[in-house]
Amino acid sequence: MSVVIKDVVDYFPTLDPGDREFVIANLDRLSSLRNLVLSRSMHFYPNEVWLTVTDDEEQKEAVLDILGTEGFRARKLYDQAEMIAESKADPLAAAGWGGTLLIAFLGVTLVSGLGFAVYAYLSARGRRLEFAILRTLGFSLRQIIGLVCLEQLFVIGTSMGIGTFIGLRLGFFMMLFLQLADKGERVLPPVVLTTDWFTIGIAYIALTVAFIVTIALVILFFSRVALHRTLRMGDV
Repeated sequence: MSVVIKDVVDYFPTLDPGDREFVIANLDRLSSLRNLVLSRSMHFYPNEVWLTVTDDEEQKEAVLDILGTEGFRARKLYDQAEMIAESKADPLAAAGWGGTLLIAFLGVTLVSGLGFAVYAYLSARGRRLEFAILRTLGFSLRQIIGLVCLEQLFVIGTSMGIGTFIGLRLGFFMMLFLQLADKGERVLPPVVLTTDWFTIGIAYIALTVAFIVTIALVILFFSRVALHRTLRMGDV
């Protein structure tokens, strides 16, 4: 008997490749080969059948009754509509994780922007004397503004890069522990971790706007610093 392999798949509905291997083939041709090769005393029959029925409850009940008779003796019957209804009754499955993750994402973005604003303000107040001394040494306001922008851009770029890298690695490791069903069994097909770069890009744009506004306020703060008053406070 010659067999031609058309393709190789890793998963197929209702089958677990971890339990045993499987072959997807034409049932009619296999039955014909069984009649030619195997003994007629050997039974070759499918152990799983998928049926599409109407939405009429009476017809559905009639089909289920027929499948349970002596001719079929189906051991297990699964109703897709009933299984979907049970999954929707689960509050976690019904609500989904999308809304929760979106709220957490917005919260992290807001806290990051506020944290940077507070850091920039406290840093500017604590370094007024340093920048006043630089002004007296001959540094122009434009040079000081460039120094402030360079410093803030370095802090922002480094923090966003490290945060993105840690977030991707942390998401990968955490998903290894979340790929389990409610009974502790692994989920099939396995979870595929994808990164929504569009949403992350929106967050980056929002943070960039917050950073630009903060840097502008810091520059405005330094431009209004009175040199004589700041130096006198430093002498005291």
